[in-house]
Amino acid sequence: MRRASSSVLGFIVVAAAATPVVARDAHVTARTPTTIYIDAGTADGLATGAAWQTTIDGRPVALRVVAAALHDAVVELGGGPPPAIGATLDLPAGLVAATPVALQPPPPPSRPWSDDAGAAALLVVRTVATATQLAASLGRQPGAPLGELGSVDGGRARFALPHAIDATGFAGLRPASDLGLAFAPRAGVDLGWQHVADRLRARADLGLAVDQYKGGLDRAATAARATVATSTLVVSGETVVDLSHDANGDRGARLTRASVEARDRDGRFTTAVSASYDRPFLDRALAAELSNPAEPYGLTLGPRTEAAIDVSYAMTHAMDLGISERASSGDGFRAAYLDVNATWRAPSGRRLDVVPHLVLGTLADELGVRAGLSTPWRTWWLSGGASLDRIWTSGQQAWSGLGHVSGSRPIGDRWRTAVTVEGGGGDGPARLLLFGTLAYRLGK
Repeated sequence: MRRASSSVLGFIVVAAAATPVVARDAHVTARTPTTIYIDAGTADGLATGAAWQTTIDGRPVALRVVAAALHDAVVELGGGPPPAIGATLDLPAGLVAATPVALQPPPPPSRPWSDDAGAAALLVVRTVATATQLAASLGRQPGAPLGELGSVDGGRARFALPHAIDATGFAGLRPASDLGLAFAPRAGVDLGWQHVADRLRARADLGLAVDQYKGGLDRAATAARATVATSTLVVSGETVVDLSHDANGDRGARLTRASVEARDRDGRFTTAVSASYDRPFLDRALAAELSNPAEPYGLTLGPRTEAAIDVSYAMTHAMDLGISERASSGDGFRAAYLDVNATWRAPSGRRLDVVPHLVLGTLADELGVRAGLSTPWRTWWLSGGASLDRIWTSGQQAWSGLGHVSGSRPIGDRWRTAVTVEGGGGDGPARLLLFGTLAYRLGK
């Protein structure tokens, strides 16, 4: 047996003096009932555990960072409903950006990698030392920041590269249409770039996902998305082009999705417009799942075009009025939706929404109203809502009613529980559902 030579491993950490970050605004990019995602992270001085109070949409809110990346963070709300996507919030004053760690190059190996066990150990040390530039996960998850590339039952890794570039790779199995497991391999890559300035933010992604089915290429989808945001305007667009032939044997590259949306705030008015085109791609794996000898691929849809506009007006710090309109056409069907919404908020976090709405469509027409109320009560957050609709379809009429009541509260520092009761009737048998959730937060 050849004796592996020993080698000395070492590296020098060079730290620069921390400098305060100029305070700026952040914007809400996504939300859940109890958390929000913002476009600020460790590069702006935020760190996990940071807590502060600010004002969002005219009401005070307590915030705490539960996870932070370079330019993004997940923030837990201290109560009240989550703010709208695009809402602006102040970051704490006096933030200090995390100082990057520079590693001195390791000494050269005394022998080739294949013969030097010490050099192989050095590779492991370098991987651990640069772990802050790598994020990896395993399970069922979106394959990449580009959601159009699909989900995967497998692994995903994201690498932070120089010049504000990041690369995400994923590999595993494509989930089945019924959310079960499917033995159809899927792999892909997403290359992203982002620019962050005082009043301008931009991000662009370009990606490719490849599916295999029964030993052959099943789908090759390329996707691109770009977003530009200022303090008052957000514009984004995305497109998907499929390169492989589908289950019907159609060949050649074809556009399967394109969309554009914009949101602008001018004084008390906020306006959002969007338009999209979808042409679902039927791959062989999906066709096998949907196959029906009497009606092959009968559940698939053809091309569809949609457009929407939303306008809201802030009458006061506590009251908003708005109107929304949506229209869609495709596969011989047309539908239009219109609502007028009123929202009232109190400094305590209490919120009331009332929304009369109208639906006109090829298959059915509907006229109704829905309302919801949420409020803090002691250590609980309570919410309830109901809707009542009159439906006309195929010359027949019916009433439909739905309602729910829910409550959630923390238990200690890490546990949280929630209970929901839902009921409905009028458009079928009466039904009553009860849901309960007990959650435990990991990490700091």
